Amino acid sequence: MEKGLRSLKYGIGNQDAGSKGSLKGIATFAAQMLPGAEIARETGLSSLEPTISKDIKNKNYMDAFLKSIGVAGDVGTGTGAVMMSTGAGAVPGAALIGVSQLAKLAAKAARNKRIIFHTTDAKKGIQGKLQTGNDLGFHLGGNAEISRNAAITTRRDNKNLKTEEFELDAKPEEILTLKRKGGAFEPDDFADEMLSEKFITKEEHSKLFNNILDLEDKYGWGNKEYYQAANRMYKKFLKEKNIKAIKYFNEVDAGPNKLFKDIMAKENINDILAYDAILKGERYTNPRLKNLDLTDTGIDVKPADSYVIFDESVIKKISQSIPIKKKHGGSIENFLRSLT
Repeated sequence: MEKGLRSLKYGIGNQDAGSKGSLKGIATFAAQMLPGAEIARETGLSSLEPTISKDIKNKNYMDAFLKSIGVAGDVGTGTGAVMMSTGAGAVPGAALIGVSQLAKLAAKAARNKRIIFHTTDAKKGIQGKLQTGNDLGFHLGGNAEISRNAAITTRRDNKNLKTEEFELDAKPEEILTLKRKGGAFEPDDFADEMLSEKFITKEEHSKLFNNILDLEDKYGWGNKEYYQAANRMYKKFLKEKNIKAIKYFNEVDAGPNKLFKDIMAKENINDILAYDAILKGERYTNPRLKNLDLTDTGIDVKPADSYVIFDESVIKKISQSIPIKKKHGGSIENFLRSLT
């Protein structure tokens, strides 16, 4: 029965575009690096990226800050071009253009770093070597909301939680996208999903499956030693394939969590009908729902990308940022607002 349960497959859901780079992506990057592209975006002449003001509105302050560097790069490029139009300013003008374009390129590269999130015990945070649980890999969310909701679902409470940011050091072609909804990440399911994506051959799939059966015979199925050995196996396998992260569209950890169900049970309300009413916009008009505190119950958490990694060296923890004060007071947010 144990092996029968192990072989049950998790649902397969829709997913965004694959991980391979495309000519369209290359063309877009080239367009963004053209002199004046940053200014064109801010003045509404280009819609390739959100403007600085939109980034600030959505609280994407780092993107806004880096884009401001890009705008400065365009200004420098324009100034350099004017200088080059005169004989005396040709050399310093060319130098200014070079420095300005390098600033744009550096800012663009920094903005392309993927930020992912993990929620854990607030008292400890994530210290030392990353620890895996009773499935494959170390799991992180594409945004803070999906990460926190997943943690609440796993822990069955929302006390003493801390969400931390990590920078994923992986190029698009080093991220393998799977068509899965989420849930436990089992060794045999992973092999099946890679075969389904044609990322591995049937021969590689058979070899992985035989190795998994060997691990079951050696450690038993579903215990700590079994998953530790499976993680080591896949870490080595993915490194050979030059894959640093697994990406999927997480639907399982979105929506109402255990706290929501507990509140509905306490109020003797059908949780499915209650969530349906909320989706219909009746959250504050329904007499049985309008006065309930539904904080941290997941009702506003939408499906989002999530990631699984096997090698901790591909992520870097981002230190908690402290507001940067200007001479006349105010934070970096206000400084960025002054640019728009």
